[in-house]
Amino acid sequence: MDAARERASLKRGSGAVHVNLDETAVIGTERHRSMVALDDALAAFAEVAPRQAKIVELRYFGGLQEEEMATGYKDSKAGAAGLKHAVSALLAARQGNRRAAESENRAALAEPQGYGQFHHVTFKIACAYSVLGDVAHAQEWMKKTVEDGFPCFTLFEVEPSLERWRATSKGHEFLVNLRREWEATP
Repeated sequence: MDAARERASLKRGSGAVHVNLDETAVIGTERHRSMVALDDALAAFAEVAPRQAKIVELRYFGGLQEEEMATGYKDSKAGAAGLKHAVSALLAARQGNRRAAESENRAALAEPQGYGQFHHVTFKIACAYSVLGDVAHAQEWMKKTVEDGFPCFTLFEVEPSLERWRATSKGHEFLVNLRREWEATP
């Protein structure tokens, strides 16, 4: 959502990183506005009723049934340590510290995989590898991210940490195919 807000705030692409995908890969401004408005509304709701906002998120955006939501809410804490390590890996990668990034990635994978959290871990691992310039591993972890239930091509198209991966033919093809699958879904 932060990426959508940032794009909406830029005037005619000033300062934006442009990714050359096919014309069908462009996200419309109206869609950004609706995403930002929806995120703002959910954030406001979360301030008043955090547990209910989490339920809305799990049900409508996660597609979970009631039984799954109960499990997901309870188990979401289990995946937090893995996510912390994955974020630390990305920060280390941005600082150019490959050794620390890879160590944090291993630590992230050693943690329990809480329901609804692991795709965020795999996504951050992919981002760290992309920043490090290891696009083959970034590709591998992007595939795992999608397979684990996070096919968010709109985020993948604008996430700055994925810039090196997107610049490859495999990264570009992955995004184009992911968009086609999404558009073909009724």
